[in-house]
Amino acid sequence: MDEYQIPDALHERLRNWAHWAKVRRFPSHCRSIEHRYKPEAGDTWESPPARISVDLLDAYDVERAWAYGLPLREKMLLKAHYFQQPVAPTRDLKGAFNAYIRRISRSLGIGKSAYNLSVYRAARMLENYIGETDDRMGGYSPGTKGR
Repeated sequence: MDEYQIPDALHERLRNWAHWAKVRRFPSHCRSIEHRYKPEAGDTWESPPARISVDLLDAYDVERAWAYGLPLREKMLLKAHYFQQPVAPTRDLKGAFNAYIRRISRSLGIGKSAYNLSVYRAARMLENYIGETDDRMGGYSPGTKGR
């Protein structure tokens, strides 16, 4: 086990937040009429990928904590780590991800060896802010009600 591994529950909350942040905008089509084309051979297109279920209330909690409870550097680090990761056109995903980590580390002034520690600290800061917000609201958290 990695020394700076984010707990599974927190990791899932951050992934849920990332999915929510990615799909907030509704997809549209181009302005031409090509999107109306129906092939004569029937439905030859692949079915769209399955939608990912997103817990909206929990995503709002995480977004609020991200927006108001973190310093800029930690905001940028979590944003880069959770929903701006590249999709490599080659099979070398590990190499692409390592290059991505180097670029983010360099732009935020974090040593590559301290990347995992920095992501861990930022996630824990976010978790602590969510906990403090819940305490101020008398134990009520919209994202955890009814669980």
